Amino acid sequence: MTCQWLNQLAPGAIPAVGVEARLTHVFSLEDTRAFAQLSGDNNPLHVDAEFARKVAAKSKPLVQGLLSASLFAAIFGRTVPGAVYVKQDLSWRHPLLVDEEVTARIRVTKVSRRFVECETVCTKGSDDVVVVDGYAMLLLPSVTT
Repeated sequence: MTCQWLNQLAPGAIPAVGVEARLTHVFSLEDTRAFAQLSGDNNPLHVDAEFARKVAAKSKPLVQGLLSASLFAAIFGRTVPGAVYVKQDLSWRHPLLVDEEVTARIRVTKVSRRFVECETVCTKGSDDVVVVDGYAMLLLPSVTT
């Protein structure tokens, strides 16, 4: 995974509206199987290539929606240490297949005291097909002296 952000925020720093970050990743079949084990989402669409081919006419299993959306949490965890992820609204637009490269992007849209709202989107392919999009809200950590 590679994460690109202008800078990691220092404790107590407030991000500016318009600041963006992105993370690119490729989920493997092992990733979807591990997520299935942890989450209980054992739908064969995610872990069985033959089933995915027969039922969904896809050449590979589909990455679980919440697994692809977990990239947003990865961005926030790496760039805003100590922030609490308090809200997320997601809409899934297109499937992401195992071994497809996906890029998660967030953009700060509003800052109100310690609350930060962000647009969130995951895209795939050279034409940036939207896999999932929505928005998130973070509560920044308070700074104690």
